[in-house]
Amino acid sequence: MTESNILLSKCLKKIERKLNWVASEQWQQKHFESLSELIFEKNKVRLSPLTLKRLWGKTKYDSNPSASTLDALARFLDYEVI
Repeated sequence: MTESNILLSKCLKKIERKLNWVASEQWQQKHFESLSELIFEKNKVRLSPLTLKRLWGKTKYDSNPSASTLDALARFLDYEVI
């Protein structure tokens, strides 16, 4: 696992703790839709539910997330992005 994958995994876990929903293994479409809306409300950046499903490994995808996706996740966690 690369360092960037480790950091992404930590970021996703922090989001899960922040949301305090059921375990992400149990997330359904509605959870990803809700998270998409929460991210948009906070950042004014739209991450599609499909993008979020890819990040959480619910949909197969072999590419790395874009910088703008990572920035949106970081901002959702109140990290400053420069």
